[in-house]
Amino acid sequence: MDGDSDDGSLEVLASSPGVHWWSEPDRGQSDAINKAFVRSQGEIIGWLNSDDAYFNRLAVETAVSAFDRNPRAIVVYGHAAIVGPSGELLQFPLGATI
Repeated sequence: MDGDSDDGSLEVLASSPGVHWWSEPDRGQSDAINKAFVRSQGEIIGWLNSDDAYFNRLAVETAVSAFDRNPRAIVVYGHAAIVGPSGELLQFPLGATI
């Protein structure tokens, strides 16, 4: 869900095969996420904000595996790492693994 941005996001979305997206004005980040949830289908729904990234390639697989191991779970989430402008790791959750 894109908030009718003009920062190049639409060009990235349009050139990404298999990605379903909408762009329209919204009333902020929470409104956009709620609109996306309403339009989403499937058993597992996840999102990243435009300035977020998964820490490694196993993030989605790890989340799906957590749901498989815990069928009554309704939410799975990870911890955030804070990364500096040059890619340096500024803060990493205690006990987390890379």
